[in-house]
Amino acid sequence: MDEELLEFYGKECPTCMELSKSLDKLEQDDGIQIKRYEVWHNASNLSIMLKYAEGRCSAVPFLYNKRTGEYFCGALVPYEKLVNWAKGL
Repeated sequence: MDEELLEFYGKECPTCMELSKSLDKLEQDDGIQIKRYEVWHNASNLSIMLKYAEGRCSAVPFLYNKRTGEYFCGALVPYEKLVNWAKGL
């Protein structure tokens, strides 16, 4: 199955590290596929992020839902809200 969510993060970003724990749980509990891109040290990954962000976000973490086109930018997301967003609810 192709990834449903894209996560763009910075290796040293504390908010990204915290959010990653919730994303790991989401993958494990709900079987949602997540493709992860480190953007602070990888220019190619940053280019991919900017393509999906379309000028709406330049911060990390940046999450993009490929099914709905919705995104979260630069903040922690409560787990329940993250699950609903990931499922397109």
